[in-house]
Amino acid sequence: IRNNDAILRWGGEEFLLVARGADSAMAALLAQRMLEVISKDPIRIGHGKTLVMTASIGFAPLPFPAPFGARFSVDHVIGLADAAAYLSKHAGRACAHGVMPIPGARPLDPINEPITSPEFLTSENGRRITLTKISG
Repeated sequence: IRNNDAILRWGGEEFLLVARGADSAMAALLAQRMLEVISKDPIRIGHGKTLVMTASIGFAPLPFPAPFGARFSVDHVIGLADAAAYLSKHAGRACAHGVMPIPGARPLDPINEPITSPEFLTSENGRRITLTKISG
């Protein structure tokens, strides 16, 4: 991560990276770098055995871009990133999914249209956000 970024343990095996000033291209690049670094060197666990680590990453911009932004609190955006991370887990791990709005789409209302599952993100019916998938 960069010098002005912060990484926090969010719970269990989950971590939250705050990448200040990163646009969507930078977020994708950071996710790619994290996937590469995490899996680069196997961890020696003793008795001549090693373990290759992988990660399932989900990311979303904060503030969320207009016209969605005003409706999305920090908790809503973290929920989007969390749902995207679950997509990565279901895709076989060692990948990342990023969530971005589709330009010109009707704004999603996170109060009345809560994102409660990864399936919402991949729905073809009335989709208003797009996913960027990055493989490790």
